[in-house]
Amino acid sequence: MVDLPLINLSTPWLIAVNAGAWTFIHFSVGFLASRVKDTSINPYNTLFKTRSWERNGRIYQSIFRVRLWKKFLPSAGRIFGLFSLNGFRSSSRNYARKWMMESCRAELTHWYAMLPGFLFLLWNPFEAWLINLIYAVCANIPCIISQRYNRPRIQTLVGRRESLSRSSSCTQADLSENKSTV
Repeated sequence: MVDLPLINLSTPWLIAVNAGAWTFIHFSVGFLASRVKDTSINPYNTLFKTRSWERNGRIYQSIFRVRLWKKFLPSAGRIFGLFSLNGFRSSSRNYARKWMMESCRAELTHWYAMLPGFLFLLWNPFEAWLINLIYAVCANIPCIISQRYNRPRIQTLVGRRESLSRSSSCTQADLSENKSTV
Protein backbone atom coordinates (compact mmCIF):
# COMPACT_ATOMS: atom_id res chain seq x y z
CA MET A 1 0.00 0.00 0.00
CA VAL A 2 1.24 3.50 -0.83
CA ASP A 3 1.51 6.05 1.94
CA LEU A 4 0.02 9.41 1.07
CA PRO A 5 1.02 12.08 0.53
CA LEU A 6 3.75 10.98 -1.86
CA ILE A 7 5.45 14.36 -1.58
CA ASN A 8 5.99 16.06 1.77
CA LEU A 9 5.98 19.85 1.57
CA SER A 10 6.33 22.51 4.22
CA THR A 11 3.20 24.56 4.90
CA PRO A 12 4.30 27.61 2.85
CA TRP A 13 5.20 25.37 -0.10
CA LEU A 14 1.95 23.44 0.29
CA ILE A 15 -0.06 26.65 0.12
CA ALA A 16 1.90 27.87 -2.91
CA VAL A 17 1.63 24.55 -4.77
CA ASN A 18 -2.11 24.27 -4.04
CA ALA A 19 -2.79 27.84 -5.17
CA GLY A 20 -0.74 27.32 -8.32
CA ALA A 21 -2.39 23.98 -9.05
CA TRP A 22 -5.91 25.40 -8.68
CA THR A 23 -5.04 28.39 -10.87
CA PHE A 24 -3.62 26.05 -13.51
CA ILE A 25 -6.65 23.75 -13.28
CA HIS A 26 -9.20 26.55 -13.62
CA PHE A 27 -7.47 28.15 -16.61
CA SER A 28 -6.71 24.81 -18.30
CA VAL A 29 -10.25 23.48 -17.93
CA GLY A 30 -11.65 26.83 -19.10
CA PHE A 31 -9.34 26.87 -22.10
CA LEU A 32 -10.18 23.28 -23.06
CA ALA A 33 -13.91 23.90 -22.64
CA SER A 34 -13.66 26.97 -24.87
CA ARG A 35 -12.30 24.74 -27.64
CA VAL A 36 -15.29 22.38 -27.61
CA LYS A 37 -17.32 22.97 -30.77
CA ASP A 38 -20.61 24.76 -30.21
CA THR A 39 -22.42 21.98 -32.08
CA SER A 40 -21.20 19.49 -29.45
CA ILE A 41 -23.06 21.28 -26.65
CA ASN A 42 -26.79 20.74 -26.53
CA PRO A 43 -28.81 22.54 -23.82
CA TYR A 44 -31.48 19.85 -24.14
CA ASN A 45 -28.99 17.02 -23.45
CA THR A 46 -29.71 14.82 -20.44
CA LEU A 47 -26.84 16.35 -18.46
CA PHE A 48 -28.17 19.90 -18.82
CA LYS A 49 -31.88 19.14 -18.82
CA THR A 50 -33.82 20.79 -16.02
CA ARG A 51 -35.09 18.19 -13.59
CA SER A 52 -38.62 18.36 -12.22
CA TRP A 53 -37.30 18.84 -8.67
CA GLU A 54 -35.51 22.01 -9.85
CA ARG A 55 -38.92 23.57 -10.58
CA ASN A 56 -37.59 25.47 -13.62
CA GLY A 57 -34.69 26.79 -11.54
CA ARG A 58 -36.88 28.23 -8.79
CA ILE A 59 -35.52 25.76 -6.23
CA TYR A 60 -32.18 27.61 -6.36
CA GLN A 61 -33.83 30.90 -5.50
CA SER A 62 -35.84 29.29 -2.70
CA ILE A 63 -32.88 27.56 -1.07
CA PHE A 64 -29.84 29.67 -2.00
CA ARG A 65 -31.34 33.10 -2.81
CA VAL A 66 -29.31 33.03 -6.03
CA ARG A 67 -30.59 36.42 -7.26
CA LEU A 68 -28.83 38.14 -4.35
CA TRP A 69 -25.32 36.93 -5.23
CA LYS A 70 -25.17 35.71 -8.84
CA LYS A 71 -24.19 39.17 -10.10
CA PHE A 72 -20.93 38.86 -8.14
CA LEU A 73 -19.82 35.68 -9.90
CA PRO A 74 -17.04 36.07 -12.45
CA SER A 75 -17.66 35.22 -16.07
CA ALA A 76 -14.45 34.04 -17.73
CA GLY A 77 -15.97 33.47 -21.15
CA ARG A 78 -14.35 36.60 -22.57
CA ILE A 79 -10.91 35.46 -21.44
CA PHE A 80 -11.21 32.48 -23.77
CA GLY A 81 -12.81 34.33 -26.69
CA LEU A 82 -16.39 33.54 -25.76
CA PHE A 83 -19.01 35.95 -24.55
CA SER A 84 -19.90 36.85 -20.99
CA LEU A 85 -22.88 35.27 -19.30
CA ASN A 86 -23.17 38.24 -16.93
CA GLY A 87 -26.41 39.75 -18.10
CA PHE A 88 -28.71 38.95 -21.00
CA ARG A 89 -27.99 41.55 -23.66
CA SER A 90 -30.36 40.77 -26.53
CA SER A 91 -33.83 39.40 -27.01
CA SER A 92 -33.07 37.76 -30.36
CA ARG A 93 -33.67 34.03 -30.66
CA ASN A 94 -30.14 33.37 -31.93
CA TYR A 95 -28.59 35.23 -28.99
CA ALA A 96 -30.79 33.31 -26.52
CA ARG A 97 -29.78 29.98 -28.08
CA LYS A 98 -26.11 30.95 -27.99
CA TRP A 99 -26.50 32.07 -24.37
CA MET A 100 -28.06 28.72 -23.42
CA MET A 101 -25.25 26.83 -25.14
CA GLU A 102 -22.60 28.94 -23.37
CA SER A 103 -24.42 28.39 -20.09
CA CYS A 104 -24.04 24.64 -20.62
CA ARG A 105 -20.36 25.11 -21.46
CA ALA A 106 -19.91 27.08 -18.22
CA GLU A 107 -21.70 24.45 -16.16
CA LEU A 108 -19.63 21.66 -17.70
CA THR A 109 -16.44 23.63 -17.08
CA HIS A 110 -17.23 23.97 -13.38
CA TRP A 111 -18.08 20.28 -13.00
CA TYR A 112 -14.78 19.35 -14.66
CA ALA A 113 -12.81 21.88 -12.61
CA MET A 114 -13.68 19.98 -9.43
CA LEU A 115 -12.53 16.56 -10.64
CA PRO A 116 -8.75 17.08 -10.28
CA GLY A 117 -9.26 17.79 -6.58
CA PHE A 118 -8.66 14.12 -5.91
CA LEU A 119 -5.09 14.47 -7.22
CA PHE A 120 -4.34 16.82 -4.34
CA LEU A 121 -4.04 13.74 -2.12
CA LEU A 122 -0.67 13.13 -3.77
CA TRP A 123 0.98 16.07 -2.01
CA ASN A 124 -1.45 17.07 0.75
CA PRO A 125 -2.02 15.52 4.14
CA PHE A 126 -5.62 14.37 4.53
CA GLU A 127 -6.77 17.52 6.37
CA ALA A 128 -5.24 19.82 3.74
CA TRP A 129 -6.78 17.68 1.02
CA LEU A 130 -10.22 18.13 2.62
CA ILE A 131 -9.67 21.89 2.68
CA ASN A 132 -8.88 21.74 -1.06
CA LEU A 133 -12.04 19.73 -1.75
CA ILE A 134 -14.07 22.26 0.21
CA TYR A 135 -12.43 25.02 -1.85
CA ALA A 136 -13.29 23.17 -5.10
CA VAL A 137 -16.93 22.84 -4.09
CA CYS A 138 -17.22 26.42 -2.81
CA ALA A 139 -15.53 27.86 -5.92
CA ASN A 140 -17.56 25.89 -8.46
CA ILE A 141 -20.99 24.96 -7.09
CA PRO A 142 -22.25 28.58 -6.94
CA CYS A 143 -21.43 28.94 -10.65
CA ILE A 144 -23.25 25.69 -11.45
CA ILE A 145 -26.24 26.80 -9.37
CA SER A 146 -26.34 30.11 -11.23
CA GLN A 147 -26.36 28.33 -14.61
CA ARG A 148 -29.03 25.89 -13.51
CA TYR A 149 -31.12 28.79 -12.18
CA ASN A 150 -30.82 30.95 -15.31
CA ARG A 151 -30.96 28.42 -18.14
CA PRO A 152 -34.57 27.23 -17.62
CA ARG A 153 -35.72 30.84 -17.66
CA ILE A 154 -33.99 31.45 -20.99
CA GLN A 155 -35.29 28.12 -22.36
CA THR A 156 -38.80 29.23 -21.46
CA LEU A 157 -38.22 32.54 -23.26
CA VAL A 158 -36.93 30.75 -26.37
CA GLY A 159 -39.86 28.33 -26.26
CA ARG A 160 -42.36 31.18 -26.07
CA ARG A 161 -40.67 33.01 -28.92
CA GLU A 162 -40.69 29.90 -31.10
CA SER A 163 -44.37 29.28 -30.30
CA LEU A 164 -45.21 32.87 -31.20
CA SER A 165 -43.14 32.60 -34.36
CA ARG A 166 -44.92 29.39 -35.42
CA SER A 167 -48.36 30.80 -34.66
CA SER A 168 -47.63 34.05 -36.51
CA SER A 169 -46.27 32.14 -39.53
CA CYS A 170 -49.43 30.00 -39.50
CA THR A 171 -51.51 33.17 -39.34
CA GLN A 172 -49.58 34.64 -42.29
CA ALA A 173 -50.10 31.41 -44.25
CA ASP A 174 -53.81 31.46 -43.41
CA LEU A 175 -54.07 35.09 -44.58
CA SER A 176 -52.29 34.28 -47.83
CA GLU A 177 -54.60 31.31 -48.42
CA ASN A 178 -57.68 33.44 -47.71
CA LYS A 179 -56.54 36.15 -50.15
CA SER A 180 -56.12 33.66 -52.96
CA THR A 181 -59.66 32.31 -52.49
CA VAL A 182 -61.33 35.74 -52.43
